[in-house]
Amino acid sequence: MNEPQLDEDAGCVHETRVPEYIARLRPALIARHGPQLGIELLSEVSEYAWTERNKLDEMANPVGYLYRVSQSNARRHRRWAREVELPPEIPDSHDADDHPLGADLHTALAQLRADDRTIVVLVHSYSYRYEEVAEIIGKSPAAVRNRLHRSMVRLRRQLEQEPRHAHR
Repeated sequence: MNEPQLDEDAGCVHETRVPEYIARLRPALIARHGPQLGIELLSEVSEYAWTERNKLDEMANPVGYLYRVSQSNARRHRRWAREVELPPEIPDSHDADDHPLGADLHTALAQLRADDRTIVVLVHSYSYRYEEVAEIIGKSPAAVRNRLHRSMVRLRRQLEQEPRHAHR
């Protein structure tokens, strides 16, 4: 859905797809950086996107470009924080207490590399296609498919080793 915006420089209404770009980018940033930093990065990149909307609307892959901008901003945040914070939870996921693997799955996901966790969450939690994930993170669809497969193997192995929560 395009949202008409007043282009103050030209004095006319300009349709932009910035809200669509931000909506597609949100789950990727939260999956990679966790809810707190992910939302903060989304806010920063949203401001940038609105400022540069004319340039973005002309790009072939504006969501991928904004993802890379957010990664640059994330490095600045990590330098200040001096530590990398893994996501404490996967947003929009089902209640961990209601699922027999909930807590174990969360622990296993947190141990994946950030890119791999992002791929797994986007494909399995948000139903993104490989091509969409590839476009966002700047990898080929084949690389996304391979990394997803390897990550799922790691998750399955780890979940087989960890004790399950007893449900009675």
